[in-house]
Amino acid sequence: NEFINLQLPVLKSGMYQNSGYGNQIKAMQHLLISNGFDCGPYGADGSFGASTLKAVKAFQKSAGMGQDGICGIKTWNKLLGN
Repeated sequence: NEFINLQLPVLKSGMYQNSGYGNQIKAMQHLLISNGFDCGPYGADGSFGASTLKAVKAFQKSAGMGQDGICGIKTWNKLLGN
């Protein structure tokens, strides 16, 4: 699992589909949605906009983490159930 986590990008607000991180953002959004967090009307669209930022912060709060809205290694680990 550690090797996989080293491959995960740091995702933050303002990253859009044309950034090259669209697939990773979609994966994060799917995980957020499956955990009950709303990523906005377009769901897992690969765009890290305001609704996804709100969902990441809400997830981080529910997980007892700092709420910076950035999906780094610690947030990925929690999303992946680690």
